[in-house]
Amino acid sequence: MSRLREAPPPGAIPLAHRPSFVTDFHGRETRSSLVPDLLANVLLSPRATTTSQALFEVKTLTVCPSRYANDSRKSGVTKRANEIQGEYESKADKADVKYCGAVAGSRQGPVFSLLRSFGRVHALVIGNFGEVSKDVTQLIRSCALSKARSMVSQFGGDPALVGFYVKSFSRAYKRSIAMTGVIARANLVLDRKMFVGLDRRHFREGMSGRWTTDRPFSGIGRDYFETGHGSSADYGGRGGFFGQFDAGGSSRDASGG
Repeated sequence: MSRLREAPPPGAIPLAHRPSFVTDFHGRETRSSLVPDLLANVLLSPRATTTSQALFEVKTLTVCPSRYANDSRKSGVTKRANEIQGEYESKADKADVKYCGAVAGSRQGPVFSLLRSFGRVHALVIGNFGEVSKDVTQLIRSCALSKARSMVSQFGGDPALVGFYVKSFSRAYKRSIAMTGVIARANLVLDRKMFVGLDRRHFREGMSGRWTTDRPFSGIGRDYFETGHGSSADYGGRGGFFGQFDAGGSSRDASGG
């Protein structure tokens, strides 16, 4: 499994538009909107005997009315997961219109065809309360099944043990994902301690690193800045959760994009 950082093959873009495409792609916003998070070789069904390449998009949710309507937790991740495919198809169609001369809405350009060649984009959505989308569960089972079959084949075990190993590995993978989430959430809270006590305006100024007003806030946030520890460089470069994420991906996605 690998994180995608490259542009779609330039051959999919007409020669005349390749320079502008490459230039645009190096912009962070364009890159993050066109490229899914992961490319992996996985077993797409329990009956599959060989792996296939698949694209995955990772999303997390925070508590907000648009994601958790009517106090329904499970529906939030399901709704967000169902939006992913349409979003990528729309992005691919727009890229074909802009760079390939395709007719808007035709969904027949080279970028759209390339996207469709991978099948659907699998949505790995993790909710604020630890709930996950169906594709997360399926990916865990796929990894567990692949590992179980490998162990039985490598050590000459009874094929009947595959089911036992699948359950064992699934539990281990779920535990690992859960612990990663708990640790990341704790780091997220700790990395924001300097903002405690700020109103909305000062919070936005602190996030951008551009202080344009006096800072009459109180609490931990005031103490943090008055002792000279608070700055945009400190916020983004301390090596904590946000520092790592800013170096490798989109902080907007991490907060529930």
